[in-house]
Amino acid sequence: MPGPKARKAPTPPDADAVRRVIERELRPAFLEDGGNVTFDTLDGWVVRIRMGGQCSVCPSAPRTAKHFIEARLREVFGERITVEARLDPPYFWR
Repeated sequence: MPGPKARKAPTPPDADAVRRVIERELRPAFLEDGGNVTFDTLDGWVVRIRMGGQCSVCPSAPRTAKHFIEARLREVFGERITVEARLDPPYFWR
């Protein structure tokens, strides 16, 4: 009688694959509204993005990162993925 099969732990996504989804699917929508989103880094299951343009001064940017960007990435890569957003200050604040 064989023993229980060991489950293989899911592998975190490839950074290039995450970057492609952000640049091809998500970024165009932000650019249309004067905002911007770019891939920054991937650390295991944590995707770090940068939000600029109008997003950097928008009070809804953190919710947008969670409810729009993270939701789409979870559809593609699974429920374990999370998004952390960094807001780039507008040029006139530097």
